[in-house]
Amino acid sequence: MLLGSALDLTVKAMSKVKTIVTRGGKARVLEEEEQLKEDEIHYQGVAIEIPDDISKDSVHIDENISDDMLALMVTNSIQDVDGKVEDWEVPDESIELDSGRATSPRVRTEDSTKPVLPDGWVVAYFPAGGESGGKPNLSYIREWVENTKLAGMSNEEMGQEYSRVLQKKVPSKLDRSKREALVNSITYMVARKIWYVGRRSVDYTDHTWNEATKHMRPPQGSFGKNDIWVNVEFPYGQEYVYTSGDLHKAMSELKTTGKLSY
Repeated sequence: MLLGSALDLTVKAMSKVKTIVTRGGKARVLEEEEQLKEDEIHYQGVAIEIPDDISKDSVHIDENISDDMLALMVTNSIQDVDGKVEDWEVPDESIELDSGRATSPRVRTEDSTKPVLPDGWVVAYFPAGGESGGKPNLSYIREWVENTKLAGMSNEEMGQEYSRVLQKKVPSKLDRSKREALVNSITYMVARKIWYVGRRSVDYTDHTWNEATKHMRPPQGSFGKNDIWVNVEFPYGQEYVYTSGDLHKAMSELKTTGKLSY
């Protein structure tokens, strides 16, 4: 009886996770005796990721909420999926490739019956530039970094971002040279991630994009002469799990050893 009850809870948890992930959220089934991560809360067998700017104690989920309502709450209120995509994922107009656009037909997949990305993300950019083989256009991405990613940041926030991205101490003053270094580093990291894992369109979920493109990922070091990985594990192999709007975490973990010239 207990075995059947535990199996039933696992099946229900899997259903909840699938509904959340389909809408672009982040959740996983919490296995028996498995520990929560620091940025997760537990809800009926499901570990739900909580952003850094939200207190875990402030999140309250009704016990009788449906799977669909849970997914809406997680993706819209807690994780703000669309907002994070707009802040952290380059839109179509800023991702022109150096040798043409790596586009895909508008094919709606089984797991993406509803859009989970804003309207500016309708083109699929495949790893390694798709058929064109073109690399992401650094000039366009740089404009996006300056005008969207860093726009509106206070000097203090930009100093924290400089420290996080370049793995250096928070500067007492962010002068022009440090700001340029920050913009260049973010631009390079964004373009490099797109080169290796692509950038999905509204017609895919993170899961369906990951499954459709993970075998297309180019080998380590293929982005260019500055694409050097020293004392850092290369993250973008086939085992990497594609996630939209997660560049903040990626930039905290990765550091390029080369210098980017424009």
